[in-house]
Amino acid sequence: MKFMDVVSKFDSAKKSGGGFSAKCPAHEDMRNSLSIGKGDDGKTILNCHAGCDPIAVCSAVGLHISDLFDSPSNKHPRRREVAAYPYYDENGTLLYENVRYEPKDFRWRRKEEGRVIWNLKDTRRVPYRLPELLDAVKNGVNTVFTAEGEKDVDNLREIGFAASSFKNWRPEFNCYIEGSDVVLFRDHDTGGVKQAEDAARLISTLAKSVKVIDLFDDELVARNGGKDVSDWLEARRNEGLHDDDISELLAVIVEKAGFWSSVATDAMAKDRLKVKRMSDVEVIGIEWLIKPLIPFSFFTLCDGIEGVGKTYMMLDVANRLSRGLPMPISDESLAPARTLIMSEEDSPEHVLKPRLEKMGANMENIFILDGPFTTTGSGLSRLEKTIASQNIRFVLIDPLMSYTGSADVNSTSHVRPITDRLNKIASATGSAIIGIRHINKSKGLGEARSAGSHSVAWLQGARSALIIGCDPDDKSKRAIGQHKLNIGAKSKATYGFQIANEGLFEWTGESDLTIERMLSNRQSGSVKRKTAIATAIEFLTERLSIAGGAMMKSEIDEVANDEGIANRTLERAKHILGVRSEKIGIAGGWQWTLPNPEGRQEPPPAR
Repeated sequence: MKFMDVVSKFDSAKKSGGGFSAKCPAHEDMRNSLSIGKGDDGKTILNCHAGCDPIAVCSAVGLHISDLFDSPSNKHPRRREVAAYPYYDENGTLLYENVRYEPKDFRWRRKEEGRVIWNLKDTRRVPYRLPELLDAVKNGVNTVFTAEGEKDVDNLREIGFAASSFKNWRPEFNCYIEGSDVVLFRDHDTGGVKQAEDAARLISTLAKSVKVIDLFDDELVARNGGKDVSDWLEARRNEGLHDDDISELLAVIVEKAGFWSSVATDAMAKDRLKVKRMSDVEVIGIEWLIKPLIPFSFFTLCDGIEGVGKTYMMLDVANRLSRGLPMPISDESLAPARTLIMSEEDSPEHVLKPRLEKMGANMENIFILDGPFTTTGSGLSRLEKTIASQNIRFVLIDPLMSYTGSADVNSTSHVRPITDRLNKIASATGSAIIGIRHINKSKGLGEARSAGSHSVAWLQGARSALIIGCDPDDKSKRAIGQHKLNIGAKSKATYGFQIANEGLFEWTGESDLTIERMLSNRQSGSVKRKTAIATAIEFLTERLSIAGGAMMKSEIDEVANDEGIANRTLERAKHILGVRSEKIGIAGGWQWTLPNPEGRQEPPPAR
């Protein structure tokens, strides 16, 4: 079957990188956890990140494994039906069948008015062998054995056990095993482990007890195609044991096995690092809001000089996205999508909406924060839910520092959890999140890395970092440039823009205005570069002022180290400024305090 024909079977499929993503039909999927890609040999590759087997995924949408190949070949011989597993309701009425083929493949089928239909759409689901299960429970059987596949269930029944399948178990099935002791024989592969754990969590809500048993637990867990209870039974028969002996041996194993509990399972999981094979890692291409400046699925930091038009620029991006217009620089058109604007400095009524109206934006696709929000506490969790529920593609936080709540914006230990979480939210939702930050008074002494206000950790946590500024000699000459991109090659060019007299934003193409020039405090380049001590004095003055005049020495050292200021130079700056040092409490650290701010000593002139 052709690749796009397979994709069309998944109603929720949407473009993602070089392939597609969709909600997995084989489990209760709240987000697109199924990746649909195309291999070099033309085969369609299905990868459920929740662990569902490709066979189960195919079966849920009426496909079989052979459909994943573009065309038949000698490597993939024609399939043949080898078994049909019937599913009956309580009254013995046939509802549907799971058909097994060789090479190994499964498809669901049902009959409707004499016609064979190869899907289970709107069909009531029941546990496998339901009538026999109900009879066993009614006749006093207390222990119910379950396995993943129907073949395994039939083999368990042959040696005298009441059995059903736990694969794709649903909460409504629990009524049939309420009060029973339930045993789950899991397959010895990674998918089997997850299937059994998921089923155990559901079954344990009404069962008297639950045991999960892996009959090959002393062997390395296979990636897929692992051994199952049928393999164990066959091995015992090959050893010469009769079915009665095998049944007794299996009963002893079950009796000695410990009980399953979610607490124990979670505790065991916490005791181990979560790892996966590199072969299971799916390579996903980067999608761009504006290539190569603003990627989707990542957090971007945009540092800008006050009043240069950074907010106006982002409104232009929101306008283009709202209408599906070509994006600046890349000139690529995206499907119309939604933007969420968080703006503390510009009024929606007096500034933002009038500007967007002048641009012709589709106001239905642009949302404005209309209540409290901070990046501390539950704020970021609420943000993620809002982005997901409203299908937001672009989030603008302007300025970022207005929404940091109780976080210490100069502390790496406070900042990195925020930037890391913003990246995770962007990745989970596929959105582009941009935080606007003001440039400090020193403009980083011409260094983009040090130009943004507060801790350099904000920059370290961003995947793309931009500078918006103007020429010191000509304030109307403005541009945006990129000085960091750790998911690809950063742009070497800067891109100009202007705000016309009538208040319209316009892009003017590539610019000769460099980031270094934007961050220069020198007009015509006549002033000499500042000395290290002058830099340290300016840094110390600014940091202490921001902190209200006093700051712990340990915090000052941390930020100074990030900005490349040596401790010895910092001590000299302290002496020149007359900064006081005071011990806080018996076990506390040292606090540095500015002298009278009005009588502060000026830095020495540059040499």
